[in-house]
Amino acid sequence: MQRNENRRERKNEKSWRNKEGSKTEIKIGTWNVRGLNQVGAMKQLISEIRKQKFEIVALQETKQKESVMMEIEKYAFLNSGGDNRVLGTGFLVSPEIKSLIMKFKPVSDRLCYLRIRGKFQNISLINIHAPTEEADLESKEAFYEKLQKEYDEIPRYDLKIVLGDANAKIGKEEIYKQAIGKHSKHDKTSDNGQMLVDFAMEKNMRIKSTCFKKKEIHKGTWRAPNGDYTNQIDHVLVEREDERNITDIRSYRGIDIDSDHFMVGIKVRQTIPEKK
Repeated sequence: MQRNENRRERKNEKSWRNKEGSKTEIKIGTWNVRGLNQVGAMKQLISEIRKQKFEIVALQETKQKESVMMEIEKYAFLNSGGDNRVLGTGFLVSPEIKSLIMKFKPVSDRLCYLRIRGKFQNISLINIHAPTEEADLESKEAFYEKLQKEYDEIPRYDLKIVLGDANAKIGKEEIYKQAIGKHSKHDKTSDNGQMLVDFAMEKNMRIKSTCFKKKEIHKGTWRAPNGDYTNQIDHVLVEREDERNITDIRSYRGIDIDSDHFMVGIKVRQTIPEKK
């Protein structure tokens, strides 16, 4: 009898599981961590994401060289780096989800791709770190050409999510309403924002990170060096036909690993098979 009561309590506490034990919502993050090459940095990161119960986190500026796939404290760490320790993108995948990894593709130190098996629909994540506003146009165009190529190779019926540090401010212009929401932190779209909007419109995507009504403290994703202001430059895009599967997006200020970016958390309504 006591065992049955405990089971009922666990069901109430974990309402994100269905009757068959499969998870019906997963928590994904994106974070420009500004380096994981310092002693203890990775363990600190894992500790923080474990506390907040993130299953998958897209990482930018890992500052790790070349392609790496390893296990750290039972988490899968997948890195896509270059010849130096300047940039680097990657993913951390929790012990509960890592067995569902179908594919990891390191593209460059600014792009990588992860595919996760779902129960009814697989999830494809493209992790991005776009050039800054100050970068030359040629490098920006080359980045978006690579992004489009990788996006076009995603299996048609996957839930497709593009997430990461876009270095882009999205405004509230009426002309972009097809691709943006009403709750951006900014009023005017930057040049980088224009390129992100163009990509979203071409791929029939929504910049979902601008679609949720939040307090200003939960919109900013990057803090100025003097601490006087924040910008919303890290974003999440999803195809419009699947946008209802993204149920919430917000910044997490309480998580700290000495980065000038805040973790962006995304709740995704998607059924994930139970770990066997």
